[in-house]
Amino acid sequence: MPHFIFDCDGVLVDSEPLSMKVDVGILAEHGIAMSAEDAHRRFVGKTFAAMLDEMTREFGVSFPADTSAQKDLRLLQLYERELVAVEGVEAALSALQPQHFSVASNSPFERVEAALRITRLTPFFGNRITTFEHVARGKPEPDVFIE
Repeated sequence: MPHFIFDCDGVLVDSEPLSMKVDVGILAEHGIAMSAEDAHRRFVGKTFAAMLDEMTREFGVSFPADTSAQKDLRLLQLYERELVAVEGVEAALSALQPQHFSVASNSPFERVEAALRITRLTPFFGNRITTFEHVARGKPEPDVFIE
């Protein structure tokens, strides 16, 4: 039986605008002014740690050790208020059943799990979630898909 592997952010859930909103806010708190559009263009598909590393190199800014945890907390709070599934994704997943589905994401496991719960997509995926936290190398390397 075929197995479909989905990315989460921007494919299953409309989380990218919310993530960019939090990212831009965190950057602004550290003196880096960037529009959501610029942040989207530069960082979509990268891990938050990769974004911070790039900003540190480019602007010489040191971010506190808990910056990633702060982003996760802020984003999960925003998810609870504003996150929705990508339009038509539930119908598409339903139409593809009884195929097997899993998620491969560069987002933290806790965030993917929350996103699926909030948007009521968990029944399609169960615990078949692999994130950058489960592998040696996140996307664009193929590790999350292979795992």
